[in-house]
Amino acid sequence: MSATKLLFIGNLPDEFGTPELRQVVEARLIQQLKATEAEVQRSIRDCEVLRGEDNRSRGFGFVEFTSAKAAQDAKEVLTHMPHVRGLELKVRWALGRAMLFVSDFSPSVTQDVLHEAFKQWGDVVSCRIVHADLEEGGASLGYGFVEYVQRDIAIKVQQLLSDNLFILGNAPRPVRVEFACVSRADVDPIVREEPPPHFAQQGTLEFDFALKWRELHIAHAAEEEKLHTLHEQERVLLYEEQMQLYLHERDKLRGIEGVLRDAPMAHEQLQKVLDDRNAGS
Repeated sequence: MSATKLLFIGNLPDEFGTPELRQVVEARLIQQLKATEAEVQRSIRDCEVLRGEDNRSRGFGFVEFTSAKAAQDAKEVLTHMPHVRGLELKVRWALGRAMLFVSDFSPSVTQDVLHEAFKQWGDVVSCRIVHADLEEGGASLGYGFVEYVQRDIAIKVQQLLSDNLFILGNAPRPVRVEFACVSRADVDPIVREEPPPHFAQQGTLEFDFALKWRELHIAHAAEEEKLHTLHEQERVLLYEEQMQLYLHERDKLRGIEGVLRDAPMAHEQLQKVLDDRNAGS
């Protein structure tokens, strides 16, 4: 599947399913691209909101388009889309529906170790660790990509490792697993003796610190969302203040224009009264 035709749509409202996502995307494209409903529907090959084992929405999904141009146009439109039920959608280029981005593992973890860790859940098509440039030593950056043969396996693994604390190497943090999208942040390198891949066991220091890293990540995400909401409110208030001042100044100018427009007529009426008075005397 071509990566240039597939978009990842995240931060969806909890109640959003595939029909709701498709409806929002189609409506926005029709409005912004000035296209017909039939043209937009033909440009969308597939649309899906992912669900967990409990059948609840995972809060993200994929939209695949029939051409790279249609996908590019859609990304530009959806990236600047107004909030949907109070949430700002996250729109990224997806590298595939079965490709996972794995981060926060020790830079000493090899590609073979990463492959062994993830093949326990299903057949792995490809596995790649990202390294620094050779000029910088070529060390692992502590993140990489794992692609499964089956999309359903990738969905289950992403949920499993997001809901649990899976340790890969000697990194103090549990690995983060997300569906692979273009553009990801680097991870600080650490070098220690490697334990085998494993889930952190409750009651151990490893579990306690892994949990703290998870809580810190969640807290940061919540703070970012709170800050974004605050900035959005400030922008709205500033815009309203600007518009009120503009309307006030406009009304003042209109009042002055009215006085200037009526001044000659008032002068003529006053002169007529004076002339009539003089004539009567």
